[in-house]
Amino acid sequence: MHPMARKDRKVCAGMLLPAVIFLFAVTALPMLYVLFTSFSNWRLTKSAYPVLTGFQSWGAMFKDPYFYNSLFVTLRFTIYSLAAEMVLGVVVALLLAREFPGRAIVRSFVLIPMMVTPTVIGLMWRIMLNSDFGIINWILEQMGFDPPAWLANSKTALLCLTVVDIWEWTPFVALSVLAALQTQSKDQMEGALIDGANTFQIFHYITIPHIQPVLFISASFRLGALLRSFDTFYVMTSGGPGISTQNLPMYIYKNAFYYMKMGYASALSVFLMIITILITYFFVYRSKIEA
Repeated sequence: MHPMARKDRKVCAGMLLPAVIFLFAVTALPMLYVLFTSFSNWRLTKSAYPVLTGFQSWGAMFKDPYFYNSLFVTLRFTIYSLAAEMVLGVVVALLLAREFPGRAIVRSFVLIPMMVTPTVIGLMWRIMLNSDFGIINWILEQMGFDPPAWLANSKTALLCLTVVDIWEWTPFVALSVLAALQTQSKDQMEGALIDGANTFQIFHYITIPHIQPVLFISASFRLGALLRSFDTFYVMTSGGPGISTQNLPMYIYKNAFYYMKMGYASALSVFLMIITILITYFFVYRSKIEA
């Protein structure tokens, strides 16, 4: 290797080193500490430091009915939200890809929910869904309906959270798919029309294979975010009524900061991290196959 090239590599490595150290300090070290803590029975009310107790916290997790409830809530919320966001995202992207007057303005308005922070979104919808002065119940009452107390009813609270997430994050999927549609070959589309293909056939055999890698990547991003959803849950329901909307992040939060069971909360956190990594890896792997 030329001496100048070797010198350049050393300079580059020296410039990157502070960033690498910083990232290691703010990501790897906390993750290793949580992993260490998950093998303890650490309670802040009894000790200031964790003491290793093996798999005691992990064993307690798999015997805990509240853990299974939170896991079930998380999976329901994730599956329903992801399915709706992917379907609606594709539909919205196909509509926005068409030429029509004011398309740029419509695109801007569609993206607004994604730009607002989840905490503000949760607070806004909590006010709108309020049974006493919320605008949604007022509109339904004016139409002659008897609306429920949406967030105080265990049958509708999780549905409301799902609808809010769909409203907020469908634009993300739509934007990703729209970007893929912009790269679609017009010659291929015109050739299919000349050969007699109808709209459904073009969509099924040309459009879907073209946007499939983007769909898998978008699904992996949304899956990770849905499994870790906390802001909206905390602001809108705090896991209630009862434990009907207590997902895994909410259960981790309560164990850590309500009950001070840091060891158990760490075990739950590591479990959630493992599940998120495995599912995300599957979708990223599928996107590489389809690309």
